[in-house]
Amino acid sequence: MGGSIDHGDVHWFRNGKLNVAYNCVDRHVSNGNGEETALIWEGDEPGLNRSITYIEMQREVSKIANVMKAQGVRD
Repeated sequence: MGGSIDHGDVHWFRNGKLNVAYNCVDRHVSNGNGEETALIWEGDEPGLNRSITYIEMQREVSKIANVMKAQGVRD
């Protein structure tokens, strides 16, 4: 950590990269837990619920990442 709050130039993990998708999704699939529930979504209406597994979440994250790459988004 560097800089100071007084000068508004505080830095943490400068020039570092963090793969959030790996930490939140991919590692669970790699460890054999892909069929486990990753997310439980509850809608506003009773009975309007959905459970999403890590494999399903990985598939959806990959779709979004590929669309973003195609649009020129880079890390």
